[in-house]
Amino acid sequence: MNDYGRVVVCGSIDSYNDQEAVSGLRLLPLIVYKKLLMQGFLISDYKQRFPEGRKQLEQWINEGKLHYRETIIKGFDKLPEAFIGLFSGNNEGKMLVEV
Repeated sequence: MNDYGRVVVCGSIDSYNDQEAVSGLRLLPLIVYKKLLMQGFLISDYKQRFPEGRKQLEQWINEGKLHYRETIIKGFDKLPEAFIGLFSGNNEGKMLVEV
């Protein structure tokens, strides 16, 4: 990180199943030394801009500038399996259930 850099933090799904409590911020000395700004956000903070974002993302996909991966599970009866798979890393990209 450069001096006065900004670190944006969103999401915490990776820690939903943690068995032990997180012990704290290990990079605090670096944040202080580099004079970094660290700020969290929720996607819903930007819900008024969703249409704009969708349009831009669609353009990038069509231009080949943005690529995505998805895991598709076939069958509504597989919904529990797909949901559990989200938390055990059984998917690559977006997890979808096709009915």
